[in-house]
Amino acid sequence: LSIILSTFMLGLALGSFLAGRGIAAITAKTKRSAISWYALTELLIGLSASAVPALFAMGATWLLPSGEMDSASYLVASAAIITLTILPPCLLMGATFPLMLAFLRERNDRSGTGFSYLYVANVMGATAGVLMAAGVLIEVLGLQRTLLVAVGLNMMIALTSALVGLRAPRRLAGEADLDV
Repeated sequence: LSIILSTFMLGLALGSFLAGRGIAAITAKTKRSAISWYALTELLIGLSASAVPALFAMGATWLLPSGEMDSASYLVASAAIITLTILPPCLLMGATFPLMLAFLRERNDRSGTGFSYLYVANVMGATAGVLMAAGVLIEVLGLQRTLLVAVGLNMMIALTSALVGLRAPRRLAGEADLDV
């Protein structure tokens, strides 16, 4: 459990740091809005919801024959499998917040409230997701179908964000807003 929690927090922190540092250069180079990168990130998060259980099963298959190794070696091997499996999706999850903040900056949000509203929406969404998944969906649908619901929701977020990205070309902070 400590490996999972540590990897999750590491992924969120690194993903946030890397996306926050790199999104301005990426949007400048590609001429794509940050919302397009957010859409891609949400798509990959959704796909990882399907990949992680399969990777865990593969890792368990690799660990089963090693039953004769000492417990320290087994723990190190299992920690490596867990870390390699969940770190990429956690990096992606960490990247979502700075990507959306970059999009708000592109939209010339000078009020300073964009961060606050985004943070509140993020906390409320995360809380609702955990309560719905753990308290309702897994009990009603089972784990596999709940994962499918999560994948579907991520795909809807990705599609919606991609459509917004098509309608909202990248603007540099300070450019005049010509939409009337």
